[in-house]
Amino acid sequence: MLKRYAQNSSLFEDPDNDYVLALLTIEAMEAEPQRVLGQAKRQELYKHLIEKILQPDNSNIAVGHLTHRTLLICAPKNARDCAQWFEYWQSQAELFAVENQLKVVLISGGCNMPFLTKARDAIDDIELVEVASLAQEAAKQLVIKSGQSEWLELNAMKDSPVAFFGKDIHQDVKQAISKGLVKISCSGDKSNISW
Repeated sequence: MLKRYAQNSSLFEDPDNDYVLALLTIEAMEAEPQRVLGQAKRQELYKHLIEKILQPDNSNIAVGHLTHRTLLICAPKNARDCAQWFEYWQSQAELFAVENQLKVVLISGGCNMPFLTKARDAIDDIELVEVASLAQEAAKQLVIKSGQSEWLELNAMKDSPVAFFGKDIHQDVKQAISKGLVKISCSGDKSNISW
């Protein structure tokens, strides 16, 4: 179930709008070594961190909680592009970390909706979530190398043939990356990613 964090309720009403579909996971929330949080306090902090990340900024977004630490977010692309959304969410998490004397690490992966601009409906919602999941898995590899928040975005190039993405979206996207049909944008070093 997607929950709206919105100033108005127009999200998804215009099928011609473009969106960002993102998976965002709170990978780590660590207190200083001399501080013990306990489970109840940690759960409360997760809740407040998510509220801070999604703090209304006059953008109309929809959010689904996949786990207590993982969110599925759909945000309008007219407000920010994918990278700008990731940077915004990370800056909100960093503010929260400073306010609460914590270290917070986010893993964010996503793609644009529609994924293929030539055929807006060629890739369905479940396949789009799979693309976002691939992006997030790659971002996790960056986090393992850097120890800090990272994001990664996957987007089909404008001239990517629709027929290329017709079998198994997971394998199709990986092959498209190797053929230069999918662009990778990320906060870290792409060479640290093993597809």
